[in-house]
Amino acid sequence: MDGTITICSWNVQGEIGASKGRIEQQLNFLRTHTLDVDVFLFQAVNYERVDEDEWGGQLGAFLRYFESERDFDCVHTGDWARELSQSTIQPQQSIDTPHNRCTLTASR
Repeated sequence: MDGTITICSWNVQGEIGASKGRIEQQLNFLRTHTLDVDVFLFQAVNYERVDEDEWGGQLGAFLRYFESERDFDCVHTGDWARELSQSTIQPQQSIDTPHNRCTLTASR
């Protein structure tokens, strides 16, 4: 390594829904074109809470990919986004669209 870090920032558009086919296309892109990237910054990652310890949807698929296939460390704001969705504090209670998106950072 020459002391440089390669970063990829990507709005994965989870707010418009994330079908299994779309998620698989995104993962195939990552497998094919980003093997030299050191840090990923994803925005608008769709999530589904499966149980207390597991995430589904786009977030779950990305976490499994980065943690299992790439051995990356990951942090995300899924818990915070979920807490906001249940908040009764303004302006959160007045937002009509669902809080089902978060950010995800994955790094070597």
